[in-house]
Amino acid sequence: MMIVSARCYSFRTGRCGISPRSFRGCGLAVCSSRRAIFLQGIRDCEGPTAMVVLSAAVVTKTGKVLVARQFIAMSKLRIEGLLSAFPKLVGSGGEHTFIETENVRYIYQPIELLYVLIITNKQSNIMEDLETLRLVAKLVPEFCHGHDEQAVSSNAFQLVFALDEVISSGYRENVSLQQVRTFTEMDSHEAKLQKIIKASKEDDARSKMKQRAAEIEKHKQKMATIQTGRGMGGGGYSSGDYLSGSGPPDYSVGTYGSSASPASPPTAYQHSRIEPTNLSRAQREQKGAVGLRLGQALGGASRQGDQFFAQLATEEHLAPVQSPPGQPLLSRPAASAAPEPAEIVDGVLVSIEEVITVHCERDGTLKQLEAVGTVKLTVGNPDYARIRLHVGALASAPKGTRFQPHPKMDKGAWTSSQILALKESDKGFPIGSSNAAPILKWKLSTSDSSFLPFSVTFWPSQENGRTVVTAEYQAESDRITLQDVRIVITTPPPQVSQCDGDYVYDNASRSLVWSIGNVEPDATGTMEWKTDPVDPDSLFPLRVQFTSQQTIAGIGVDQITMADAPDQAVEYDTRTSLTVQSFTLE
Repeated sequence: MMIVSARCYSFRTGRCGISPRSFRGCGLAVCSSRRAIFLQGIRDCEGPTAMVVLSAAVVTKTGKVLVARQFIAMSKLRIEGLLSAFPKLVGSGGEHTFIETENVRYIYQPIELLYVLIITNKQSNIMEDLETLRLVAKLVPEFCHGHDEQAVSSNAFQLVFALDEVISSGYRENVSLQQVRTFTEMDSHEAKLQKIIKASKEDDARSKMKQRAAEIEKHKQKMATIQTGRGMGGGGYSSGDYLSGSGPPDYSVGTYGSSASPASPPTAYQHSRIEPTNLSRAQREQKGAVGLRLGQALGGASRQGDQFFAQLATEEHLAPVQSPPGQPLLSRPAASAAPEPAEIVDGVLVSIEEVITVHCERDGTLKQLEAVGTVKLTVGNPDYARIRLHVGALASAPKGTRFQPHPKMDKGAWTSSQILALKESDKGFPIGSSNAAPILKWKLSTSDSSFLPFSVTFWPSQENGRTVVTAEYQAESDRITLQDVRIVITTPPPQVSQCDGDYVYDNASRSLVWSIGNVEPDATGTMEWKTDPVDPDSLFPLRVQFTSQQTIAGIGVDQITMADAPDQAVEYDTRTSLTVQSFTLE
């Protein structure tokens, strides 16, 4: 049997710092510093109207008390007498759920083999007491996970804590079952934030470790390629062919329209295949045999060979290696502080990038949308230097989008057929340049909300002395899928009642971060929370961040062909990204 008596608020919360003790065997746990107050409380409760709900209990039908929580100061003998008398007063065929005696009223509800009852004084409102009883009866299966004697006894303290949220000082609190569950969970937003920060740091550390390992591996491959190119004696062009100018042409790196130059030193090349995106399996097998195999015999550690490797190290951004007289070049390890090598591409890589800036009114109305995009080309194989890009989806681009090809592109081919090709058809695109200038740019500036891929509406209001905020998002585009969507709101610590997705509150910046994740086309979601009263103006500006693999302009490359053989398709890879530079509601 568990009987918990009323006690002072400081004792219940552990804030008084004084150990409780039983006062003269009366069964009442009190703080010694509050003795006089509690003695007065005992006298006061003798009156008929001192309190409303005297006790809430769960007993068996045989009269065994499982849990009893008192809300006024009364002796142990008194409450045991009231509870032991209850089974004798319950009639076997009675249809009523309350019993009145000379001093108190029992209001009860049977639950299988148990009774849930509250004891009140006779002057209390029985209708309100019945509502209290119904809520108390709901607490038993919710917090005890069952209706039997074993379940109630095992979870007695959880049930007592829940009862304290429902009844305070004998009067019922205006709370629902969901609120009681929330209050007793003792959820800590700060603890969640620390867990998220810790997980983020661990993920970042793992990502940096993988990046560093890949960096070291790429550097080793580059050094092996350089050393192999210097020591090869067969399988390519001989030094005599190279000096006589009959070797393969070399396309200089970093400038458009570069021509073949026999006097230029050859470029070491590493074979790293990209999977094709637009060729059949038979075509891929046929083109797989085509590639640059370079292996000049440069005559050992000659001065010309040293100059070649020095220039190659400069082009590949490798750390310089100094060799003492008589020691072969690259016989010593390269410096460990070498910068990250550029990505090696074998074939053709098309990078389509778009960055947007969005300014909206507080009600979500679009003020200005600006999208700036580029198309960049990286060619890793000299065989594919002279190519033509057939750009598609221009007809479906938003109205008002302005396209500007690079000055070295053929304007006639672009205007008539949306083809990106060099003006000088006998020259090729730069080889292996990872930071080449864009070959096409576009810009869209509009206030038409139909082009907005994502919208947010925000409704702050005042209810019962608190600020209630409802936020809703809508994916406006029917073709763009968004990733890593986050909405950041400046607000005091919130009490979130509904959230589609995850959220975390950052005390340092006083910001609520709503993490939605991936948002499919036409998806919607809401979030609602309450805070202490604040000025609605202080909740703005609201910031939005996301990424996507589709652009607003919808630009793509339909096909890449050789400049001198329009029917010969070239395998290529495409990377498309949409990022947000700024997206605010203010």
